[in-house]
Amino acid sequence: MNIHPETSVRPDPLLSLPEVLSIVGVAPSTWWAGVASGKFPRPVKCGRRSFWPQSVIAEFIENLKRAGSDR
Repeated sequence: MNIHPETSVRPDPLLSLPEVLSIVGVAPSTWWAGVASGKFPRPVKCGRRSFWPQSVIAEFIENLKRAGSDR
């Protein structure tokens, strides 16, 4: 199998709920309410556990920064 560097898939680490909460700085109940309302990104399920791609959380934070600077 010959994989070309320009077409290879780059891994996107998955973050657990405690990791996301430590980055975003909200309580678990606040986070899950935001997920339910669509304000926060939905998780990727792996069995019974929930994870968020690191790129999705980074984009979410950038969007919050942009929204804050627009005010």
